[in-house]
Amino acid sequence: MSVYVLLLAAGASHRFGAPKHLQHWQGRPLLTHMTERAEAVAPGRVRVVLGAHATKLRPLLSAQQVLINAQWQQGMGSSLAFGVSQLPSQARGVIVLLADQVAVSLDDLRALMPTGTSIEPRIVCAEYEGVRGAPAYFSNHFFSELAALRGDQGAKALLTHPVARTVAMPSAAVDIDTVADFENFQQQREIASATAND
Repeated sequence: MSVYVLLLAAGASHRFGAPKHLQHWQGRPLLTHMTERAEAVAPGRVRVVLGAHATKLRPLLSAQQVLINAQWQQGMGSSLAFGVSQLPSQARGVIVLLADQVAVSLDDLRALMPTGTSIEPRIVCAEYEGVRGAPAYFSNHFFSELAALRGDQGAKALLTHPVARTVAMPSAAVDIDTVADFENFQQQREIASATAND
């Protein structure tokens, strides 16, 4: 029984004005950074849901990683439901990560992972700025509910389930919707790097 990572990258990037997952940071596309981070947590068990820009993004991924949601225009709930429905039956659980949550670190993802061999129902999600959200871990007990999501309905309702617990994760508040968001992210990283080197 293994944990998978579902990386959602199906959106059209309308506000960015171009496929944001192709935007280069430190010499490589953002999607490459995110996929490698996910692979470090779940080697060989990363699935990336593509949609609007599947033709352009697919070459960045291995064949095993690619899931294409033909109904991507229906919203994130549709992509999440489709992705979960494609996970193998032996999946113990899944971490759902948005492909534009570029500040989420390897340690952040590890904090969501189950420990030991517990088979109890389990939900662990990020909490930032008083909000519960992605990335989030769901044990396979909740796969049927996730696979039933429709349209733009995300998994927010499940994050208030009685078994759900939270992990403080300020980095999860950072997502890239616009070019200005990306520029701010770059500036913050440069400042952090300069401070660390002082």
